[in-house]
Amino acid sequence: MDVGVTRWEYHNEIDHIIVNRRYCLTDVGVVPKFYTGSDHRLLRARFFFLAFRISETGMINADNLIL
Repeated sequence: MDVGVTRWEYHNEIDHIIVNRRYCLTDVGVVPKFYTGSDHRLLRARFFFLAFRISETGMINADNLIL
């Protein structure tokens, strides 16, 4: 007697990259034909960061920051 087992199959995969600044993530994509041994795919991302210098006193100069 077959009871009918429910199988969960996912047709879409959702990948997330969490950032705390707007416009710092400039390009995201999936690396094609990269074998991981599972159904997961390798995700690549390009980030953009602003560089600033901390003074010798350990304080950050707020005039140089772009928010």
